[in-house]
Amino acid sequence: MPKKKTKIEWCDYTLNCFWGCYGGCPYCAARKIARRFGRYIGEKRGYPPSIIPKMANFEPVFLPDQLAGVSGIKEYSQIFISEMGDWCGTGVSPADSQQALDTMWIYPQHDFITSTKQPQNLGRFEYPPNCWMGIGVTDRKSAERALTIFEKLKASIRYLMAEPLLGPPGKLDLTGINLVIIGSQTNPYRPPELKWVEELVEAADRAGTAVFIKENLKSLLKPFILESGIGKFGFPIYAKTPYVKLRQELRVASYAPVIR
Repeated sequence: MPKKKTKIEWCDYTLNCFWGCYGGCPYCAARKIARRFGRYIGEKRGYPPSIIPKMANFEPVFLPDQLAGVSGIKEYSQIFISEMGDWCGTGVSPADSQQALDTMWIYPQHDFITSTKQPQNLGRFEYPPNCWMGIGVTDRKSAERALTIFEKLKASIRYLMAEPLLGPPGKLDLTGINLVIIGSQTNPYRPPELKWVEELVEAADRAGTAVFIKENLKSLLKPFILESGIGKFGFPIYAKTPYVKLRQELRVASYAPVIR
């Protein structure tokens, strides 16, 4: 069981059963963490000697013991898989990705949040109703690619992870997208232009898509937003134009469990 809840704003726990990535994103904070602490974490957990150097070098490895931690989470939780790797990226066995999905089927009382920047592999799988399928995007080109892939996939919750937002998204059609998370590059801090955020929020507004503004954008947006409370899904509500509040459409008709 995870020892404590995560500090990530939009989930309760993180299960880092997938560690490492070959994506090579220059802004990747996880790779920096892995190179600094990967060997220590692997040794502390008693992983085999063959695994530990890969963790330190941020090479993809599957750590199924982390998945086993779900059994210890008793209350309803939103569980992120996983912040230290890409769960279906290059170098990850489809069988390992499937094991994560099997865990989601076993524990329907929780919601499992996934995110990938290599969405070309998403079509291999069938997704349980409690799986939030997320694709990481940074600009218009990557967002359009993600939207094209989403058109071919069945998932109850589909969302865009625009963190970091590095370029203008333009006038996107977000029809069928339940949620957009918008954040800044960190370490080094590189906030997006305000206009880019406005474009993405306006696109979400047109489509009735929920928007979550990450804490690392507060300094950029503070003059333009009013935080009016916590929504029933656990996300902060931003209620001043042009930033939209979290809408009820986050839970689509095909998957509408009792709100805890």
